[in-house]
Amino acid sequence: MIRKLLLPLVFLAGTAVAAFLALRAGLPSVLAALGQIGWSGFALVAGVQAISLVLCAAAWRSVSEAASLGAYAAARWVRDSASNLVGFIPAFGEVVSARALTLLGGGTGQQSTASTVVDVAVETMTEALFAFTGIALLLGHLDPAQEKAWLGITVVGAIPLLALYLLSRHRKALTAGERLLSRIAGLLGFSSAFANGGLTPAIEALYGRSNRILFASLLHGAAWFGTAGQIWLAARGLSHPISLADSVVIASLVCAARSAFFVVPMAAGVQEGAFIVVGKLVGVDASTAVALSLVLRARDIVIGAPGMLFWYLTEGRRIWSPGVHA
Repeated sequence: MIRKLLLPLVFLAGTAVAAFLALRAGLPSVLAALGQIGWSGFALVAGVQAISLVLCAAAWRSVSEAASLGAYAAARWVRDSASNLVGFIPAFGEVVSARALTLLGGGTGQQSTASTVVDVAVETMTEALFAFTGIALLLGHLDPAQEKAWLGITVVGAIPLLALYLLSRHRKALTAGERLLSRIAGLLGFSSAFANGGLTPAIEALYGRSNRILFASLLHGAAWFGTAGQIWLAARGLSHPISLADSVVIASLVCAARSAFFVVPMAAGVQEGAFIVVGKLVGVDASTAVALSLVLRARDIVIGAPGMLFWYLTEGRRIWSPGVHA
């Protein structure tokens, strides 16, 4: 019972921290800032996110090329939506996106799951590189003592990312991960991808396509910079313009903080705290920093809610149509 309640409790605690930070920053100022960006400014932020999503989908497709770009984009949409809105279930977004890709014609469940594992590993590796890019740009804002502290913080944040990539290349770790994913998939009612225990060889075969892995890395890297572009646009919409370099600093280190505290569902509270701390280093006041975080939260909801609905309908088509099986 305690294990079942742990993640929801952590999520609720994180949400409370986020609310506290918003109140401390000045809730009226935060709400006024959100209103200031307007629908047009918010649409620009969401539009750049859509472009980043397509870049991530293209990266995923370059790993295996089992379906059309549209199928990968739809499955990636499901992954991000589930991760952002149902993040209290570990690996839920990754599992349902592999499932969605299978239903959309992306090969067998095993093939879809293998490509998902490789794609996630490549994405996390590029996120670590993005974090180090951010810290390199931040050095100009810091004194020598702060430089050492922030370099250490970035290394700590990057460790889980690099570890995930390295573990995805290790056979024993893959076998253990396969058992975990099988349990999650079983809870959701679709564990056929793991029935034959052939996931590990399939992943190793995908890693053998080094040119495709490199191309996927470049696409994911471009998508990470798209996140910085969203912060740059949002800051301008809030009448607090910052440079593109500072946008990269904020985006990269906030993402690193989310990864370092990956056990907190949906990074509730972590994201807001990171925006405040990193924003202060580049001249962004606390209320604007929280408003920037909330703009991204709102973006996740606006894009994620239809994505979850799409997944439900995709699964429903399999259930309601006798001739459709996956």
